[in-house]
Amino acid sequence: MNTIDDLLATTDHKTILEWTRRNQGIPIMKSKNKEGVKEIAIDFSNGTENDDAVAVTWEEWLRVFDKRKLVFMYGDHINNEQSRLYYRLESRQSLVTAALKHSPQ
Repeated sequence: MNTIDDLLATTDHKTILEWTRRNQGIPIMKSKNKEGVKEIAIDFSNGTENDDAVAVTWEEWLRVFDKRKLVFMYGDHINNEQSRLYYRLESRQSLVTAALKHSPQ
């Protein structure tokens, strides 16, 4: 599962919180990226895999999500009887641009 067709997409805060909580994730803020901007993410490892991350409140996480005009893309993938969660954050503009490129002319 790694194509847009395989995922659900939302900007709805309630949907994001429900999916994340159901899958035992917490909102985090990672260290600055190469552009010097801190990245928001979801941690499903109980803090064991994100040494450079800090837990943040949902209010703070969603404020950044809205300010950056992101879309939460998510899904559950079952492969060979093994379940795996998948999510990513995309800019709303990049999704519009991608959709326009793939639409019939």
